Amino acid sequence: MYKTINWHLEDEIGFVELNSPPANSMTRDFFYEIHEISDDILGNEDIKAIIISGTGRHFSSGADINDLLTFDPGNPHQAKDFYIANSETFKRFYTAKMPVIAAIKGVCIGSAMELAMSCHFRVAAENIVMGFPEAEYNLMTGCGGSVYLAAHVKKMTSIDMMLGGEMLDASGAQQSGLVDLIVKKDDVLKKAVNFAKRIYTNYNPDLRDYYVHKFLSGDSK
Repeated sequence: MYKTINWHLEDEIGFVELNSPPANSMTRDFFYEIHEISDDILGNEDIKAIIISGTGRHFSSGADINDLLTFDPGNPHQAKDFYIANSETFKRFYTAKMPVIAAIKGVCIGSAMELAMSCHFRVAAENIVMGFPEAEYNLMTGCGGSVYLAAHVKKMTSIDMMLGGEMLDASGAQQSGLVDLIVKKDDVLKKAVNFAKRIYTNYNPDLRDYYVHKFLSGDSK
């Protein structure tokens, strides 16, 4: 049904899997499809939780720059409207009433990191790399990344990542607050599913820190 995303429902959990391996880069097709999926699943009362992951080794290398450069230069509103729509899509996950969990392996950079940060929780593998390489091209994030980042990390870390392009490995990501749990890469999805099942009944988004402390802390074995 979708070209860039695998989607299925199992045990009341909606699984959204970025599916353009090996890098799962985000083309315009992906952004249109993730918007459509958000329409379908966020209002579905049969879905108690959402887990977002990537096919294969990586979560995602972020937006496909070459694809995005195909916007009509004579129509400046085309690109502007596109980025506004993408920001609104990610905000839907951020404000969802059900738990939204990112299960991250390998590379998670640029727009992919914005998507992961728009989730309520992040379970990550030991081999992750996270960051905003946009800074190397004198660009800012386009889907709300600066807002999500500032909500989770200290001001200096946010500045280093947004303006300096600093990349973080698993240890740095956990210490800074970007991810909530680091596990072996083969266990990422399983841990995310187990966590979702433990919290989705009577879920309250305002209790995020409580869920992390009670159900994720010390659960890396």
